[in-house]
Amino acid sequence: MLGSARGLGLLAGHRGAAARTAWRPGALAPSSHLSPRSSPARSASCLEGAGRHPLGGLAVGSSSCSSPAPGLTANPPACFGHDGRPPALLSLTRASAPTDRLALKANTGLHRLAPSPRYPAALPPSSRSLSLSATRWQSPSPTPGAPPPPPNAKPASFARKPRVDPRLAQLQRDLVRLVRRRLPRPKTRRQRLVVALVAALAAIIAAYELSTTAQHGVIAVERCAVIAWAVTRGVMDYKALFRKTWDDSPEGHRQRHDDYEETHRRAATRLMEAMRQLGGIYIKLGQHLSTVQLVPLPWSQAMKPLQDQCFPTPLEALQDLFLAETGAPMSYFFSSFDPEPIGVASLAQVHRAVDRETGRPVAVKCMHPDIEEFSAIDMRTTTFLLGVVKRVFPDFEFTWLGEEMEANLPLEMDFRHEEANAARCVKDFSTLDKTTFVIPDVLWAKKRVMVMEFIQGARVDDLEYLARHKIDRNLVSREIAEITSRMIYITGFFHGDLHAGNLLIRPAQPGSRSPYNFEVVLLDHGLYFDLPSDLRVNYARFWLSLMARPSPRVEAERRHYAKEVANISDDAYVLFVTAISGRAAVEGVSEDGTGRQSMLEMGANTDEEKKKVRTAMVQQEGLLPQLFKLLRTMPRKLVMLFKVNDLNRALDLALETTHSPVRVFLIIASYCNLAIRLDDLAHLPPLSLGERFSSWWRYHSWKWTLKAWTVGADLQYAVERWRGRGSRELKLEL
Repeated sequence: MLGSARGLGLLAGHRGAAARTAWRPGALAPSSHLSPRSSPARSASCLEGAGRHPLGGLAVGSSSCSSPAPGLTANPPACFGHDGRPPALLSLTRASAPTDRLALKANTGLHRLAPSPRYPAALPPSSRSLSLSATRWQSPSPTPGAPPPPPNAKPASFARKPRVDPRLAQLQRDLVRLVRRRLPRPKTRRQRLVVALVAALAAIIAAYELSTTAQHGVIAVERCAVIAWAVTRGVMDYKALFRKTWDDSPEGHRQRHDDYEETHRRAATRLMEAMRQLGGIYIKLGQHLSTVQLVPLPWSQAMKPLQDQCFPTPLEALQDLFLAETGAPMSYFFSSFDPEPIGVASLAQVHRAVDRETGRPVAVKCMHPDIEEFSAIDMRTTTFLLGVVKRVFPDFEFTWLGEEMEANLPLEMDFRHEEANAARCVKDFSTLDKTTFVIPDVLWAKKRVMVMEFIQGARVDDLEYLARHKIDRNLVSREIAEITSRMIYITGFFHGDLHAGNLLIRPAQPGSRSPYNFEVVLLDHGLYFDLPSDLRVNYARFWLSLMARPSPRVEAERRHYAKEVANISDDAYVLFVTAISGRAAVEGVSEDGTGRQSMLEMGANTDEEKKKVRTAMVQQEGLLPQLFKLLRTMPRKLVMLFKVNDLNRALDLALETTHSPVRVFLIIASYCNLAIRLDDLAHLPPLSLGERFSSWWRYHSWKWTLKAWTVGADLQYAVERWRGRGSRELKLEL
């Protein structure tokens, strides 16, 4: 019996002399000894009769066999001590009857052998899948004469204690003794308060220096405080402005205008400085405000510096980002990588590299690492502050801006979504035989890293580049209008951020589909919108009605489709036309109610007209609250269409085109006419010959009318240029 105990003690990891005399390394039973035919009763009796040995192994108290222990079956070749040999390893399985899972652990202390030079394999191969491995417990030897522990008793020292470096523990004790010896114990309440504050400050400093989470928390609080302070000061300025009164006289009107302009300028400049300081999505938000024509002019002018305030991320941070996204360093994918970015945007930057496998030049787009880190807190802060502005000024609601940002920014921050957008856009334009539109091939994309085909070119508004390559800037403006019109009115899948920084122009390449000597390349595909079919067609019908000559029937048609598109009431109709066209429709409604003249009869959209529109929106009584109500109630995708229209007009002005000011409207009208015709062909019944003929006649009538308008507008503007009355051309020549 003692030999069995000593042998099993050796199984438990002991190396005592008695154990060495009773056990040899080769005495382990093979896996075949663990026979399933062994009697459960005999096996269980061994478990029940086993107690704890002072060496930590098993002490066999009885070799008699009795009823099996509930819930456990053991299959050794014999009971402990029957053959004078150490017991074989137990193969333990759960039985069908419920049992205490710790019964075997508590009663035996059986544990798995640890590898050592003496025993290189802790367990035989067939025994390494034991379903229950007990933890070695380190309880002291039982006191002689003490009662045995109750069944299933769990010792106090059963849990594994963490190992503590004794040198570190001694250092901690010495430090505590030193502090207690050197520092006097605070006696008064004031002293205790000072000590507590010093200790709290020291803990905060230590947490900030040692914890990355604490550092991020401090930075997040600082960002929230900076933007909140700028918004709060702006709210205070507008509160003071709205409390003022002015005389109903020309002098009073002039003073009112100056006060509004000064307040707008001061609040917008302060907010722009805060956005520039914080960077990230605030730069994106400021860029969006700079392109919206519906905001007061001082606001859009103050936000324009943010279009060029994008700072690059260092190469070391990009290498860490690349390794985290791909699992491999940059050198695994590229044979060379230009550390200087060729383009920096608010969310990402682009570098030129050479693909290691193919040797072709590629463009590598990497997201700024800190964008995703603080985007969530920045979006919540923006939404909260916009809600505060709404509560303070109920008539001035900008919550739609926060909703748009929360919905679209996460999509822009996933380059896999951008890859899918680019693929769909390529498919939409693949049916055209002739087009100047080019989309770079996307080689592969991760969430924050994307590799694309590298295309050499220049910004679309680089007039020197256009002149050097003999590219007609009028044709460039028309092609951009063609591209955006096809997206909006034909495919219904349009780009929401088509500004000059996202467009590249280059000479036409061999085998190009371009009918001219240039190609327009769209670089960024992060922000796209889907237009429902009914909204797309009704929007086209509304635009086409704006091109028609005014009459009571045309005016009724305009108001009908304005209500279909954006649920516009009669009192907000004129404001809606102004917002969608950017023209001075806030005044000029005829006495017979026919509204503005045709869009094709308007002159150039001059800076004076734009300023007049914005000034009227701000100063006319009740007009600005109506504008915010309009933006709040209309579909969000229609608001993005307003932005696209503003961007197209801005591109036309940046190119300093010399064609007729209605040339872009003629392109829009032609695509609206085509969209209506395609919708009629898809939905008109085959046997409705009258309706089909009416649709055919309406389509061709508009088609030839627009062609005549195009020829006439070009001839008229050519004559004006020849006579020297082309204001833009004279300005360029001077």
